[in-house]
Amino acid sequence: MISCIIVDKLRENIRTVVNICLTTENDDMAWLLMYMLRMVSRLKLFEKIDLEISHYYTITHNMFLKVLENKMQIMDLYPLSKIWICAFRVKNNTFQIDTLDKLTTIATIFCIDLSRKLSKVVSGFGKFKMTENTKLRLHIIYLTLIAFPLVNYLANHWVYKMLLKLHSYAQRFIEKNVYAEFPFENKFVFTQYYIKSLVTLNIRVSNLDRKMIYWVFDILSTTQVLSNLFYSSELHYSYLYSYYILDMFEVS
Repeated sequence: MISCIIVDKLRENIRTVVNICLTTENDDMAWLLMYMLRMVSRLKLFEKIDLEISHYYTITHNMFLKVLENKMQIMDLYPLSKIWICAFRVKNNTFQIDTLDKLTTIATIFCIDLSRKLSKVVSGFGKFKMTENTKLRLHIIYLTLIAFPLVNYLANHWVYKMLLKLHSYAQRFIEKNVYAEFPFENKFVFTQYYIKSLVTLNIRVSNLDRKMIYWVFDILSTTQVLSNLFYSSELHYSYLYSYYILDMFEVS
């Protein structure tokens, strides 16, 4: 058990680094803070450090801008994904995604992480787990796709780039048929994201895409669930199918 003295010292050090990042925009300190918070999340101490989430968003956004400005590898920012999931899960969290900048920044962070994980799976390493945190990431990315017409993607081209990258890995993931192992709810969440991504990013719907989507619909429509959830599954299937048809009609 980690002593209170150690936790207090850790909290103090993190606050010091946060203040330095906010007042000087020191790149090295921002990266140091990211890895400190990654360690904190692994130790399950996020609740105890009292991180000011709004301040950390400012630091996160500045990191993005610096990475793009210096043409660094944006994929190196993947640890931010776990940090932000922990931030959202903190009790009494008051941080809200109430601007397009916040939405696109957080969604890009999640795209980076999910792309990294899916790339490993399609290469034959590891397993993609649809945890509650994974579903939260997909929901936020889905909201970003809904808000797509409102986003200035000329100024934020990196968002579009990462959405395309994630879609590419998602497609390859479905092609590997690993997706078939998902339980009903996970299939629905993943398919909802995939269809919205396909249509919103104006990706040409190939014959393979159509086969995959209708295969997924067939799985959803024939999924056997507990009797008290049967009508819910039928409703989910009908919603997703009508959504796909409507979006295809709008694109055409």
